[in-house]
Amino acid sequence: MRDASRSSFAPALAAAVLGLTTSMTAHAQRAGENAVTQAVDAFGISLGREEIGLYDSGDVRGFSPIDAGNARIEGLYFDPFFQPPARIRRSTTIRVGLAAQGTPFPAPTGIVDFALARPGEDTQFSTVLSANDFGGHLVELDGSATLVPGVLGIVGGVAFGQDEFFNGTDASRHNEGVSLHWTPAPGVRVMPFWARSTVRDDEAGPIYLTADGAPPAVLPPERRFDGPEWAVYSGRGTLFGTVVEAALGERWTLRAGAFDSSFADTRSSTQLAIDVDPQGRYRQLAFVDPPSTYRSRSGELRLTREAVGGAATHRLHLSLRTKHRRLRYDGAATVDLGARRWGERVDVPEPALAFGPQSREAIRQTAVGVAWESQWRGGAQFAVGAQRVQDEKDVDRPDTGAGRTRTTPTLGYASGAWQVNNALVVYGSAAQGLEESGVAPANAVNRGQPAPAIRTRQVEAGMRVALGTKLTLIAGAFQLEKPYFSLDAGNRYVALGDIASRGLELSLVGALHPRLSVVAGAVIADPRVEGAEVASGAVGEDPVGFPRQRALLSLDWRVPGVEGLSLDAGVDHRSGVAATPDSRVRLPSATELDVGARYAFAWSGREASLRLGVDNALDRRFYDLEGPGAYGLEDGRLIEAVLSVDW
Repeated sequence: MRDASRSSFAPALAAAVLGLTTSMTAHAQRAGENAVTQAVDAFGISLGREEIGLYDSGDVRGFSPIDAGNARIEGLYFDPFFQPPARIRRSTTIRVGLAAQGTPFPAPTGIVDFALARPGEDTQFSTVLSANDFGGHLVELDGSATLVPGVLGIVGGVAFGQDEFFNGTDASRHNEGVSLHWTPAPGVRVMPFWARSTVRDDEAGPIYLTADGAPPAVLPPERRFDGPEWAVYSGRGTLFGTVVEAALGERWTLRAGAFDSSFADTRSSTQLAIDVDPQGRYRQLAFVDPPSTYRSRSGELRLTREAVGGAATHRLHLSLRTKHRRLRYDGAATVDLGARRWGERVDVPEPALAFGPQSREAIRQTAVGVAWESQWRGGAQFAVGAQRVQDEKDVDRPDTGAGRTRTTPTLGYASGAWQVNNALVVYGSAAQGLEESGVAPANAVNRGQPAPAIRTRQVEAGMRVALGTKLTLIAGAFQLEKPYFSLDAGNRYVALGDIASRGLELSLVGALHPRLSVVAGAVIADPRVEGAEVASGAVGEDPVGFPRQRALLSLDWRVPGVEGLSLDAGVDHRSGVAATPDSRVRLPSATELDVGARYAFAWSGREASLRLGVDNALDRRFYDLEGPGAYGLEDGRLIEAVLSVDW
């Protein structure tokens, strides 16, 4: 396959942007995973068990790119219900700001890009054993092999274990996956894959609600589950698909991906602790859902033509994207468990459950796009593109009956970057999107109901500065606009206006000293809700769950005189957030400290590492927001040991 980075045109700007991706290491080499030393910015990356960053797949600039449908596999459009597990995944990268430059057809809420694992030249195998002081444990077995040199390789693994959570609940799980990497001809690569995850008897921890919408005045007992044993989740997620890359002559490249992602819930449960008072008394409700299914078939076909000239390299992208979602949900049986008090275990047999009729949805979306990208030898890069989207949704609900919606927007984007000198890159972009807007939270009347697709807009600009050879600073500003969904006066999850979020982002990553690595970042935002509901006073200006400040600092120090030993520490701070739609209730700010030690050593000639980590080392206990006016319990101190060996 032809690699553009190996052509006669390779400007410094392209190298700077491409440098914001993870290195392509072989799968199954788990002992060397270290997110602090391998991160290229502070915006979010995960490598196996290790993850770090201001953002993750559920939160970018206050929104969820996964809920919005802004996921990619190997850069190709992917609509996930079940995401690629570590068995077949090399990394997960959050692409915002400069990291999104050069990505055809970017998305306003950021992109979650899953990179598939690659087999090494030799047969490799890794074992990861982990256990924590809650009683949870996990065994991970991963491997890769070259079956036919230069032609066929395989990557795969299994994991199984028991989860134990701070609220006293537990679950059993296992996942497995395998992918092939086939090169049938020069310039052609085919990567089919399959993965599955199964969860059994995952007890439903309580969601707390009070009469005034504030979090409960007291904390429940530690590590105690008071709910019935039959209120559990059991289900299976499955993902399979294929990525194809092929050089078509000297100038044309074909990239295609087809993906099938699904969840089949054999049982799903929710528990609400209603009207919790200061003495820990409450009324307990359990909702048990009948079997539900969520399935999406999605993919992208992209044809790229590259023209290399004396002054610039130009690329023309032609894209066809599609997704087809089918959902079956609702019909929960409600069980009133009566008045209770914290510390009193519910010991009642499972009642006869009367399930109601279920809702069904079918969503079909097709997008045809064209984009132009130019990279100039003087250190400039520019891209512009547009997509014509056709989105159709058929809905059949017990309460509203059957209905259909259809929208056909045209979405555009433009981006540019300039390598001012060897140390400085400036960039800017503007993009429009059509995104999903999540589902109604557990305490809504329309619990679990997906919200409609929405139009979004974003503009951003910033710079990347090299502070020496091993330290990089990124600073940017953004403005993101989209409809705002929350609970109305009738407790229904609906659009209540529009939200405009303006903010600044900072990232500092690299080596402060040959033995000291740093990942530091901050977001300072000003999210505001606008609309008639705000003007009337029914809805507050502060959106629910949006922190105005977020900051992290992570350090990794290689101890001198003790080869292989490193100490790490991380501080994560979030400012207070509005907890109810009227903004009258707020959760306070929270700061957590994590500490750990890692020792890399040789075991019978094999690379190995032992890590001991303490999450929430100061054992700060507080409530976390589960939805407007709904609260869950944040995890307390967790001590975990992880042994990784590469065979």
